[in-house]
Amino acid sequence: MTMVEEIPIAKAYLTKAISLDSNLSEALTTMGFIQSHFDYDWASAKSTLQKAILLNPNYPIAHLYYGNIFIFTGDIEQGLIEVKKAVDLDPLSSSVNWALGSRYYLTNKTDLAITQFQKTLTLDPENNAAKLWLGLSFLRKGFYDQAIDTFGKLPRNTLQQLDNYKILISLVHAQNGESARAKSELNEISKGEGIQSNDISRLFFLTLLYISLENYDAALTQLERAYEIRSLNIIGLKIDPIFDPIRNQPRFKALLKKMNFE
Repeated sequence: MTMVEEIPIAKAYLTKAISLDSNLSEALTTMGFIQSHFDYDWASAKSTLQKAILLNPNYPIAHLYYGNIFIFTGDIEQGLIEVKKAVDLDPLSSSVNWALGSRYYLTNKTDLAITQFQKTLTLDPENNAAKLWLGLSFLRKGFYDQAIDTFGKLPRNTLQQLDNYKILISLVHAQNGESARAKSELNEISKGEGIQSNDISRLFFLTLLYISLENYDAALTQLERAYEIRSLNIIGLKIDPIFDPIRNQPRFKALLKKMNFE
């Protein structure tokens, strides 16, 4: 069952739970997450999460998701206030600390992102999301050796993980001016199932690689596939500077409209 199929089921159960008890802060928080991150109903999500926070001001995840709404829709500073509040409420949570780092990354506060991801890995050395986004942060800064070293710490135990790793390394080569090498590596990956996979992470990595290679049509195709399966990796579409080279493309603008960012 895909996420697109699972979300309506989860939403139905949440709706039932909230109808039985409208003061369930955790249920309201999860509903707000679905409304924002999958339905792209930003106004309803904001209202739902405001109620969740009113019921339980000390629930960090509610503040995190509430902050996400502001950040993803463009009110970055207000959003960061809420995400930082989530960290203050649960300072030892590696997932909440990672979330703050990823919000720094998406809003182009890359030095802060690097520091935050390193802090996250101190809390949890096995946090692969932190390793991934730390590598992407190094890449954004042009620290190519550090990016490769960090990506090298990601698991490669399955073919899927190995293909994703190869795409990330090709991304480093592309951004380091080795376009021919990156294209050759991409051709090798495409001989397997890697390019056609609906793996959520891979669609995002391929988008970044195609943008770096200035193959904007292919990048937009990956983004459109990611939208269809509601990949959370594209939730920063409106604000992430990585998408700047394709921001004026009609297909990109159409995606922004579908996600209610415009």
